[in-house]
Amino acid sequence: MRLARVQICDIAGAMGTPARISMGVRAAGHEDVVAVKTRDADRAHSVAILAPDEPGRLEWRLQQLRERLRPLAGRVPGAGRLYHYITHTAPQRLGGRTAARRATDRTNGHEDLEYPATWNLLNRLPWKPDLLHLHNLHGGYFDLRALPWLTRTIPTVLTLHDAWLFSGHCAYSMGCERWKTGCGQCPDLTIYPAIERDATAYNWERKRRIFARSRFHVTAPSQYLVDMAQESILKPAILSARAIPNGIDVDLFSPGERGKARVRLGLPSGAAILVFVASNFLKNRFKDWPTVRKAAEIAASRMPDRRVLLIGIGDSARDETQGNLEVRHAGTVKDQTSLAMWYRSADLCLHAAHGESFCVAILEGRACGAPTVATAVDGIPEQVRSLTDRYTPCPMYGSDEATGILTASGDAEAMADACVTLLRDDALRMRLSANAVRDARDRFSNERMVQAYLSLYEEALQSPPDL
Repeated sequence: MRLARVQICDIAGAMGTPARISMGVRAAGHEDVVAVKTRDADRAHSVAILAPDEPGRLEWRLQQLRERLRPLAGRVPGAGRLYHYITHTAPQRLGGRTAARRATDRTNGHEDLEYPATWNLLNRLPWKPDLLHLHNLHGGYFDLRALPWLTRTIPTVLTLHDAWLFSGHCAYSMGCERWKTGCGQCPDLTIYPAIERDATAYNWERKRRIFARSRFHVTAPSQYLVDMAQESILKPAILSARAIPNGIDVDLFSPGERGKARVRLGLPSGAAILVFVASNFLKNRFKDWPTVRKAAEIAASRMPDRRVLLIGIGDSARDETQGNLEVRHAGTVKDQTSLAMWYRSADLCLHAAHGESFCVAILEGRACGAPTVATAVDGIPEQVRSLTDRYTPCPMYGSDEATGILTASGDAEAMADACVTLLRDDALRMRLSANAVRDARDRFSNERMVQAYLSLYEEALQSPPDL
């Protein structure tokens, strides 16, 4: 069966996992288009039809009427006056009302759902889709109130990338469990996506009413996030739920000679190199650069005869030197081939976080042969097979299966100790490196991810929503 499918995501999503799914779906012979907030010029299969200024159903119908009236203006009495009203007055009034409602919502702490283009989505696509695949719906482009209509009309898959859909405003609860009972009295309104006033109880209840009338198949990249969804206000809408881990190109992110990678990047050949990759990590509250930075400092103090180089990728700052520790900031690396080179240069990949449903950077580093030392938060323990449970309660694997070491959140001492253990034992580190590459190929390839989604699509098409 040939499948015509549309993915819904913002522009950031269109360049990430949805793009990889899209490529795999098209390679399997199906139609696919990604509807986005702002079209990525490099993506021929994305269409920008969900921007805030794109027309809703009423505006779109008025545009069609305007084109019919155009040849009649000046020839049929009243046609010119009506044409002028539809062209100038009506759009200004409709846009003004939407802008006013959006401003009022923002002042009151209500999450902004004023995006009329959502209701015109099916009219703007190049063909009628057999299936909708929704991704992150925050980011200023989607009206959640359209979900009951959309999910009644077309079988729908919803992939969660964070917890925003079932919270009063935040993408990660950071340990708060008010999302289970109705939010309200929010401990931190500044967590992304921030709101100006505490209307979290109102936002939560509005979402609950929407999901009570919606039906979709839920996926997430980690079982951790799937379990949260099944405890949340999403539960009445869930037709099926499963974890489908994100995939990567395991041919691009693959092992290479570490010495050559260091030469090409101008890195010292004999240093112990630690790499941390995260977007805007100096300001990203969900990441924990201070713990990574402190762990590198402690590790360097315990290995005074060896130079330790910590490389942060994803943000820019002044480089530092402290004793035998050097800290470099490589900035944003957009080219994937170059990024793989950075991973290949590393002895270890470090990752500390406060909230993490799935970490692609951990996966990319392991696929390139760099074992991981990471904090055991949220979905990370599903990715990293820890050599020991010494630092935090977690499943423990032998040296023939382990891909890294997990530590407790915020524990720089434990992270440093894990680093020193692996840096001082080349044979052990090489075994974990080989395990990491094998595990990435076995569990996290793009092909495996796409096949899992194709199976889910087939199931969704055979089980229409029961509303």
